[in-house]
Amino acid sequence: MQFVFLIWIVLGVIGYFKKTSGRTIGNMKMAVKFSMLLNLFAVVFASVLALLAKATVSFSLPMLLCAGMLGLVTAIDLVVGLWLSKTSITALLAIANQGGAVIFSTLAGILFFGNDVKWIQWAFFVLFMVSSYILCGTSKDIYEDFSFKTVFLLVIHFVCGGLATVSLQTFAKVCDGDKNVFLVLAYLITQFSLLLVLPFMRSDDQPSNNKIPLKLKFFALCLGVSTALYQIFTVLAANVLDPIVQFSFIAVGSIVANMLVGVLFFREKITLKSAIAVTASAISVVMINYFN
Repeated sequence: MQFVFLIWIVLGVIGYFKKTSGRTIGNMKMAVKFSMLLNLFAVVFASVLALLAKATVSFSLPMLLCAGMLGLVTAIDLVVGLWLSKTSITALLAIANQGGAVIFSTLAGILFFGNDVKWIQWAFFVLFMVSSYILCGTSKDIYEDFSFKTVFLLVIHFVCGGLATVSLQTFAKVCDGDKNVFLVLAYLITQFSLLLVLPFMRSDDQPSNNKIPLKLKFFALCLGVSTALYQIFTVLAANVLDPIVQFSFIAVGSIVANMLVGVLFFREKITLKSAIAVTASAISVVMINYFN
């Protein structure tokens, strides 16, 4: 259980620095540069841990495909998540990400592993969508820039969270490679993907506005290390906890930790309506996962 509490703390740290960074970043080119720096720190940290663990380096086609999908969606989600932090409450970002994870995991089980979806899961899915809609309204009340573009980016954030989880689950089920090597490979693919799109990103006319200040470099370091630690603690928790219990604790912890970060550090007020919506979303995610 100690790993679960560590995961909650790390998720709160990630939520804080992502929100703070997103509010500081002024244009898409800087967002991509920041994401590359963040990911670079994650690559270095994960590589050091892989070397210390004396991980065996081996590759297979399924492993490369899973790492490719994880790396690509992570690259997209890094930039989208930073931009969403400007116009969405912190809890809504966590709900979209965790909801995508459990719902796409359920769909993957139906399509690829022959699992059946129960009517109660559909009922909780509807509850999840209604709760998310209510929280979109809360975000609009707090952030004036909340718009249709924000909703579109939330959908992308939802899909990325789901595809990332499916790629991790598929790797665990069909690949024999080392987890540390797999994560390093995925991070490298993320870095390459971000590098490819960097020249096409819009920047400010003032060159000084496109440079990453020292404060953001520190935030990138904290986010990169926190992201790698989250993956490590998740793997360690998987060795001692039932998968349903593990995912439920992580999902609820992510939502609650991010809600507290928003309230304590970014003045995102909790109303009775938003509190009910957050609670309903967390229950929905847990119950959809429970009935898998």
